[in-house]
Amino acid sequence: MKKTISFTHVLNTVSAAENKYLFDLQAHTIDSMNRAKQYAADFTGVHFLQVSTSHVPAPLLHEATCMQSDCCITNIPGLEQEKKLPLLLRMLKDGLKADDSEYIVYTNTDIILAPQFYTFVAERIAQGHDAIVINRRRVSDSYLKNYNYDLLVSETGLLHIGYDTFVLKKSLLEKFVMTDICVGVEGACNDLFLNSFVFAENPILLTHQNLTFHIGYELVKEWGNKKITAHNLKELHLLNKKIGPMIDITKFPGSNRSFFSRHFRWLMNPTVSYPVLLKADLKQFFSKRKPRSTAPSNSGNSYYEWMLEKITF
Repeated sequence: MKKTISFTHVLNTVSAAENKYLFDLQAHTIDSMNRAKQYAADFTGVHFLQVSTSHVPAPLLHEATCMQSDCCITNIPGLEQEKKLPLLLRMLKDGLKADDSEYIVYTNTDIILAPQFYTFVAERIAQGHDAIVINRRRVSDSYLKNYNYDLLVSETGLLHIGYDTFVLKKSLLEKFVMTDICVGVEGACNDLFLNSFVFAENPILLTHQNLTFHIGYELVKEWGNKKITAHNLKELHLLNKKIGPMIDITKFPGSNRSFFSRHFRWLMNPTVSYPVLLKADLKQFFSKRKPRSTAPSNSGNSYYEWMLEKITF
């Protein structure tokens, strides 16, 4: 019998008055969470925490604890009249004070889970990972009109460059450098990403697994207003200054690649600060890096692998 691992999955729910588009999408998100919880019932314990900045909390999460959070952007001087967007790290610390789960999961409101999500991350935790960051897969926006869970999670989907799913050992939150970065605009979740790879003992980034899905193929779009975006980017800059000297580059995604390969990726990735990683990498240049996983051998099949790519319809 496998050890039970306890999760609290935090979802920032919205009301229809706040955002009708997200309100409709979150019904699919919550349905997928309930399906994954049922799938994992044999060896994981999953609890839901519904956090809302609405005056009237949004409905829907079955058997969830519902908490209204005051950790929002309108508490920041000069932004009192803006939309009430949660300050993610402060919201997590505030909402989990009385929680007794060992691990937390945070996903954005529009992220749909595959049924094996909780069991998969439980297996990764059993392998020794205390922080897991997961890329979503992008699927057709035709599912907005004709939603079908079974068809959607059967899609291969396309890669995405952002990070919106985090699994963390809850005790890590006490170590994290706090920021006032809010969700819903550029820079969101970057503080959670950076803190995870600085303070976790064995963090991992998963980019090719079919575990989470987002309806819509877009990679970049205009979101949030310029005033709040400027605030988030300022907070991110301050975080990089504080956290930069703490970085153990050997734990950072891509650090075990060749010099030019890793630096090109860091330079082009919008989540990280390239100057900060460059400085850390040069300072720790001779640090031993983790071995890279090797691709399956195509010995004896290289021609057929090539042909397969050419003839597949």
